[in-house]
Amino acid sequence: MLPTREEAEQFVRESEEIHPGPWGDHCRVAAWCAERIAEHCEGMDAEKAYIVGLFHDIGRRITVGTHFKHIIDGYRCMMEHGWDEAARICMTHSFQIKGIHTYIGNIDVPPEDAEEVEAYLTSVEYDDYDLLIQLCDALALPEGPVAMEKRIADITKRYGSYPEEKRKRCYELRDYFEKKMGKNLYEVLGIMKGEKTMSFQEVSIEELQMNPFTKIGKEWMLITAGNEEKHNTMTASWGGVGVLWGKNVVTAYIRPQRYTKEFVDAQDVFTLSFFGDNCREALTLCGKVSGKDRDKIKEAGLTPYYVDGTTAFEEAELVFVCRKLYADEIRSEKFIDKDADENCYPQKDYHTMYIAEITKVLVKK
Repeated sequence: MLPTREEAEQFVRESEEIHPGPWGDHCRVAAWCAERIAEHCEGMDAEKAYIVGLFHDIGRRITVGTHFKHIIDGYRCMMEHGWDEAARICMTHSFQIKGIHTYIGNIDVPPEDAEEVEAYLTSVEYDDYDLLIQLCDALALPEGPVAMEKRIADITKRYGSYPEEKRKRCYELRDYFEKKMGKNLYEVLGIMKGEKTMSFQEVSIEELQMNPFTKIGKEWMLITAGNEEKHNTMTASWGGVGVLWGKNVVTAYIRPQRYTKEFVDAQDVFTLSFFGDNCREALTLCGKVSGKDRDKIKEAGLTPYYVDGTTAFEEAELVFVCRKLYADEIRSEKFIDKDADENCYPQKDYHTMYIAEITKVLVKK
């Protein structure tokens, strides 16, 4: 059972008068996110998603500044009003992974209260509303919806840590709801990495005006692979653009020791990003430093831009989203020009050649 939307909103307003704080706006943002996502998920009630999202932190009505205590306080408050569906969310929203041992913060309740929460979590099978509010809680700041990394960084700053297993589970929830929606989560919510506005527009490849000899050979490009959770990039000045097997394709070449190769090999898609002269130093750094050793993307001042399950960069002027078609290692015995083999591969670290279809062309607005 739940109250009406209007009753829920009034209850939160009254609760803020009892204990003012940013928690109220955080709840409103989470509720808004939940409603938007549920609207795109078949079988989900967007109104219910909004109401339970609005109530997920209602335990702050009882005491502000508590940690674990707001969970049990919220549950009891909702049960007193007969709103059992909201009470459930009060219990489950902080536990993407079941078990009170995963809670971030202090267990500031008597042992019997902690045991009550543990028993409740053990007894329930999470449904899509539990999972949805767990996701939206990881997207909501009081100021508005944000990229998940920013919310996680905010929690880490306030509590000192954010366990890797919870971080991974948040990304799994994102992937789960993106699959249900058939849409990119950030596009549905209007979130862009770094809270920037949409900076690219898609164009047909026939509209593209570029000299590949200049763009690749002289200005260089970044080959990037991996998703929002983990990605890497490298600078390249060898490659090609053309037509093969009836498709518009690129060829990219990566030596075996490059860390980025692990990401390209692991996924079906990658990007090629092209930049203006103002990013020359960034590309130089990305060509010299390994992402295995340092956060070179941050050092280079680049902002990840997530598209179609892979990664590009906000600072790029042109991006190709590419789907792998073929890969093979260059072989010494196949060289006709033996000088090329000797000059380019003295250590015998032969490139893998990737042929990939250009599935999307993005240009800076």
